[in-house]
Amino acid sequence: MKDGKKLQQGMRRARKLIIPMLISIPCLFLFAQCHIGAIAPILTGKKIWLSDKPQLVEQEILRQVSIGSSIETARDVMEQNGFECRYYKNETYYYRGTGAESRDIDFYACGLNKPWFFLTKTWSVQLETKQGKLTRVSASYGYVTL
Repeated sequence: MKDGKKLQQGMRRARKLIIPMLISIPCLFLFAQCHIGAIAPILTGKKIWLSDKPQLVEQEILRQVSIGSSIETARDVMEQNGFECRYYKNETYYYRGTGAESRDIDFYACGLNKPWFFLTKTWSVQLETKQGKLTRVSASYGYVTL
């Protein structure tokens, strides 16, 4: 009988521990997803806080990687923050807001889509490079409705 009571008490204690864990673990992942799904940038201090103002996004990126930094470092920071980046060599490049274009430019085009209620927020960032160094950052922001 004593063994049966001990087993029941042990099961009650286990339930008291398991239920909070089953609730807290998904909450932690949900919190991480709310911040672009990337915890690593928060832990390393390379978190890019996004805004709907492209100039603020550019400033935020330049706080994490400065002009003259390795383009691989800049790309890595972007990808750690959930952006998908693609490299373009000797392509035409259009600057945000001005419509100006440059030809024969090497750059990474990085994009991030983040669902928000009935919208999808979209950030596009171009990391211009010359000889493996970051030379310019250009960002844009928009959204798509469902």
